[in-house]
Amino acid sequence: MAADLGRSLADGASQRDALHATPVAEAQALRRSGLLATTVPARFGGPDAGYGVLAEVIRHLALGDPSVAQVPQSHFGLIEVLHSHGTEEQRAWCFDQILAGKLFSNAQTERGLLPGQPLGVTMRRRGDELVLQGTKNYCTGSTVADWIRISARDEQGEVVFALVPVDAPGLEVIDDWAAIGQRGTGSGTVRLTGAVVDPFLVLRQNGPEDRLLGTSFQLMHAAIDVGIARAALDEGLAYVRDSARPYVDALARGWERADEEPHIVLRAGELSARVHAAEALLARAGRLLDVARAAAVDRSHADEAAAAVAEVRAFGADAAVDVASDIFAFAGASAAATRINLDRHWRNARTHTLHDPTRWKYHHAGAYALTRTPPPAHGQS
Repeated sequence: MAADLGRSLADGASQRDALHATPVAEAQALRRSGLLATTVPARFGGPDAGYGVLAEVIRHLALGDPSVAQVPQSHFGLIEVLHSHGTEEQRAWCFDQILAGKLFSNAQTERGLLPGQPLGVTMRRRGDELVLQGTKNYCTGSTVADWIRISARDEQGEVVFALVPVDAPGLEVIDDWAAIGQRGTGSGTVRLTGAVVDPFLVLRQNGPEDRLLGTSFQLMHAAIDVGIARAALDEGLAYVRDSARPYVDALARGWERADEEPHIVLRAGELSARVHAAEALLARAGRLLDVARAAAVDRSHADEAAAAVAEVRAFGADAAVDVASDIFAFAGASAAATRINLDRHWRNARTHTLHDPTRWKYHHAGAYALTRTPPPAHGQS
């Protein structure tokens, strides 16, 4: 199903990018596909697929349109959050919503807020009600979601997560995301002016923090990058085969097609190997995360999985940026035409990979390789 939907998304991806289109129809296709329930536990009626499967779902969607692939990232993140933040009753309610096709997004980032600083968005009591005040930015998927998970600081100064319907009074989603790439992620601004929260839908930490929570978020990011790398390579090589002209020096030596020129053949092989390596690293990281989830009491498995995810996060990001750039070197000047929009792959890669600096991913992977020092346990590791 993910592969089929990915191919369907590819049909209009270039046009949506050019128009900066909000993926309304594409979000509906996600709902209809049933993929939003991929990791819902079996005891709640879901497929209970593992991290390896989830990574493949995201990768296939990113092959078609990485902007759309990023839309459900927070949705799948909510399923992970429920493992450590939420009661059994809250899990049952959320999973029922997801099985019914509801799409959840998030509102967590606040512009200018440094790590460790208190959240600006607050949840306070107003009479008998709990209300939210403040502004969130870069809220991926918010413009096409049914529900938004909002992080806030309560009256005791603790961080809580409130689930609020997107059409709630006092909640405004502003479709103001504007970037060189990943243009269709629906990452609007969420403005809260007294939005009322159902106390039942306030998620508080329920037991110890799940070490795999941040790692699973990073795996999904990596899957998007790896999907971009593959899409850029496949489309670039297709252009060389079908449209590129051989260089004059190649013609002089008897090579009449661009895809016969030895330099191009060599570089195509190098880039193909690099993309295959990224895909293999992604699959490995997914497998190790599945092992770590099954062996929850053994911290060493979680540490190994986190290091593996750091590797693919770094390698996959570099591969996406480099492959999406290098395809122009052998596709030729005509490939830079705006009507072809081949540059969207580089713009998507460059924009998405800014989420976390790869230099730190390599650092974390190196520290684990040298001294078995695990990556830090936060959502950006």
